[in-house]
Amino acid sequence: MPSKLQIIKEMAAREALSITSNTERFMAFLHTAANNYKYDFQEQLLIHAQKPDATACAEIDTWNKLGRWVNKGTRGIALLIDRDVPYKLRYVFDLSDTNSRAGREVSLWQLQDRYLEDVKEALSNSFGEATDTGDFRSFLMQIAEYAVNDNLDDYVATLTAVKGNSLLEELDELNTKQWLRQTLISSVGYMLMTRCGLDANELYTFEDFSHVLDFNTHETIGVLGVAASDISEMVLREIEVTVRAIQREEKSNSRTFANKEENRYHEDRKKQTERRTDYESDLYNAGRLSAPESGSTGGTEGGQVWDAAAQLPAEPQESTVHRDDVGGQAERTSGGSGPAGQRDAGEAVAEVVQGTGRDGGAESEGSDVVGPADEQPPANSRGNRSGGSSLQLSGRNGNFNWEVEYFHQDLEKNELLRTCEKLKDHRVEIAAFFESHPDREERGNFIKGFFDNTFIEQILSNGQRTGYRAYDDMFHMWRGSYLSREREVYMQWWSVASRIEGMILMDTWLDADEKPLPTEEEQKRIIYHADSKDGPGFDIPQAAIDYVLMRGSSFSQGKLRIFEQFQKNETKEANINFLKQEYGTGGYSDPIPGSGLWEDHDAKGIRLHRFSSQNKAENAEFIMKWPMVEKRIRELIAADRYLSPKEKEAYPQYLRDTELRRQRHALVDEFRSIIYDYNDFWEQVGDKEKKFDLYRMSGIWSSFGAGEKSARYAEGEVFTLPVMRQAMELIIGENTHHADRARAMLEKLSGEIIAPTHNRMAVFLSG
Repeated sequence: MPSKLQIIKEMAAREALSITSNTERFMAFLHTAANNYKYDFQEQLLIHAQKPDATACAEIDTWNKLGRWVNKGTRGIALLIDRDVPYKLRYVFDLSDTNSRAGREVSLWQLQDRYLEDVKEALSNSFGEATDTGDFRSFLMQIAEYAVNDNLDDYVATLTAVKGNSLLEELDELNTKQWLRQTLISSVGYMLMTRCGLDANELYTFEDFSHVLDFNTHETIGVLGVAASDISEMVLREIEVTVRAIQREEKSNSRTFANKEENRYHEDRKKQTERRTDYESDLYNAGRLSAPESGSTGGTEGGQVWDAAAQLPAEPQESTVHRDDVGGQAERTSGGSGPAGQRDAGEAVAEVVQGTGRDGGAESEGSDVVGPADEQPPANSRGNRSGGSSLQLSGRNGNFNWEVEYFHQDLEKNELLRTCEKLKDHRVEIAAFFESHPDREERGNFIKGFFDNTFIEQILSNGQRTGYRAYDDMFHMWRGSYLSREREVYMQWWSVASRIEGMILMDTWLDADEKPLPTEEEQKRIIYHADSKDGPGFDIPQAAIDYVLMRGSSFSQGKLRIFEQFQKNETKEANINFLKQEYGTGGYSDPIPGSGLWEDHDAKGIRLHRFSSQNKAENAEFIMKWPMVEKRIRELIAADRYLSPKEKEAYPQYLRDTELRRQRHALVDEFRSIIYDYNDFWEQVGDKEKKFDLYRMSGIWSSFGAGEKSARYAEGEVFTLPVMRQAMELIIGENTHHADRARAMLEKLSGEIIAPTHNRMAVFLSG
């Protein structure tokens, strides 16, 4: 059975041949491509094959940033990630497959009549002065011709080189150029009109695309498709930025149609591109396209995808990505996410993600639900679950001191671990093992099993040289070259595992193409925290937030006390007040291992923050006010996630101990009252010699109330329970009106309360 990756590669190859086998099919493809003009030709092919009516596609994290989630059960549109070999998959979803609780609409630009004059001016400035006949469709046709003529020669050279074995093969150079030119002008014009909301079928007929049939090989189709996609995108981006500029000005109520400044919107586009600070930062510069690379114009990715065509059966296969049982579904559970993957594209992306699109801007996070097992054979796992090791001992005998300065740069240590030769191909395997094995020692032994005794050094992304060596009893990392290392650290293996866990929690362990898609509920939670006024000043994944909350307060058994409070089903206000008192004021470092964060808590809530005196851009904070904390703890308890299995086992004993403490405190209160009343009686009678020494007795009842069996004095250790019993016997012996209370107390002191069997009597009951 072919893998999902193979199915998608074959789909792209088959779809390419399909769209040029019939002019009607080619025009239908142009319609899909126009609505998704920020994707490249290969991606447009796959979108058309899987969802031809798609109007705005983006990855799931982009929709979440827009306050929308992908509906449960939705099949993703599979696209190829071509950043390395072998190819991998990512999934995008159309606007029609998303939803929003608040009814949030995604603002896709639309060309309205009041924008036409400014759009004409901007296009004329960028592509050449077109004759204004009053018909905007005619104007667009001229712009399409100008844009094609400006960039044609680059694509003609490539087409000439690859046209062998196609119906274009017998054409001379002049006719090859002319046929490509005519087809491109019609294709670009058709896409421009379609995206601008005009009916292109009113002006274009099948005859305008008659030469399409001669592009009948993957190589020639690739040249035609890439050229049409690139040139139309350049023009449509120019229209978009002009429309956006007008809309922004209208929002600020400064738009005056009667007094339009010369070249205003063209200059605005230029400034926005230079600043690269908002959604327009991914626009091409106006003018000619850069010379096409062989891998982009000569077919999709230079032939690797097209090679799949040689293996295609004569008849179309029944399998498609939509019929796969789990591929690309939005309800898959979420794992960790990683650094930015392939770009997001489509209309929605430009609203929120800086630097997206095909022009080399910043990449956005993506997803790959297929997983490495479907895409490439993983390297043999060396993880040793048994904990055995062939590593040498370090010979340090538990000495974790270092010979140079401490290696404290968390980001560098984390990058070294996740990208090192021994672990980089096993990140998904490691994350899965951590999910099912919570014990830190077991995790540490598993990580150790991937290493051997080799000294290894590597250069990090910031240019810093680092290195490591594994031993059976510890892991050594250093900064710089080993012999002249400037910093180093020795870590126990459980500590290495904790650092990896921290990266998993912070979504920096897995690459974007290694993580599964979040479920609909997880998407809603992401959107909720992004919208919350108590939400983050910088992004912290929900798993990391939960990790901090599930640590409980900083006091012994604080987490069990919190759980007990929430079992009482009291009001939200009561829970919040309890949390404030339980946490108090304080904080600690590294609440998420290896993150470099700090945790503080006070009457306002819990704050996670990062501070750097050297790089202020890294300074940020995440504040969870107590109402938000109370709500999330309640959710975790309801989901049976707040207590660990060991804590669940300990909870019944905690309740018994708590009840015992309550009984002890109640008994101490009564005992203290009897002693005070008894002393007061002899004070009034005038016989002070019979009074108890309150200083010494208070030490007895305080120790007893704390569950301690003895109290220490200068005279030595004294067991509490015998002293308390003797005190009650003395009161009974005096036969005052306190005797009945003393008898009742003596009976309680002889009950189920655990006490030492020693009968050491106190010698200092009275003063």
